[in-house]
Amino acid sequence: MVGYSSIKEQVLYSTLVPSILAIKNHQSYNQAQKEFFLAQGFNKSPDVNLDEAAWFKRQAIKVIYNNPVYFLESATISLYTFFTHDGALNLLSQLKLDNGYLNYPHGLSFFKQSFHGLIISLADLAGSPLALVLLFRLFWILTAVCFMMSLVYQAVKKGFNIYSGFFLVLILYFALTTIANGLGVNARFRYPVNALILIFVIQGWQAWLNEYRSKKLSVLECS
Repeated sequence: MVGYSSIKEQVLYSTLVPSILAIKNHQSYNQAQKEFFLAQGFNKSPDVNLDEAAWFKRQAIKVIYNNPVYFLESATISLYTFFTHDGALNLLSQLKLDNGYLNYPHGLSFFKQSFHGLIISLADLAGSPLALVLLFRLFWILTAVCFMMSLVYQAVKKGFNIYSGFFLVLILYFALTTIANGLGVNARFRYPVNALILIFVIQGWQAWLNEYRSKKLSVLECS
């Protein structure tokens, strides 16, 4: 069993390191993880107990230290995923509404099909439950953009009040700690602060709207 105190070493070794190596070697995450474990003498993800935690941590830090650029790339992907991953596909899987559609090519390979095949695939997906994935993803991408705009506005124009400052600290804490999970980050890591992100966005836009109305009213009074 993995002790509570060794969870961080488990995550660093079994998740972050394979993520870095996957980016470095242009591999899938699963392939990089499998090859890394085999190279270390493990057939699967090892159980990190308290007695061995220090060794696993040293091995992970060594890889991170030797690959700073790929670590930063992994961290960037993790942060982007934290704010934009929708979790809709997992929901559809639990509801068993994704049957047959996961066999489509994923990522850029989806668009490398023949024109005829692409049209058929798009038509099928548009009428399938997986269309929700696109809608959810667009919603969270838009939310992430609004979050950044709200952050910049409140920092430059308005300043943070005690509430928005507290919300921001919590959001950034969860976002930054997910970096250790590398390419394994998904929507569930954001669940604890979903409401705070939306509130933070609303606060920023409400402050901007109030300022806009005040300026408009001042112009009308002057005229």
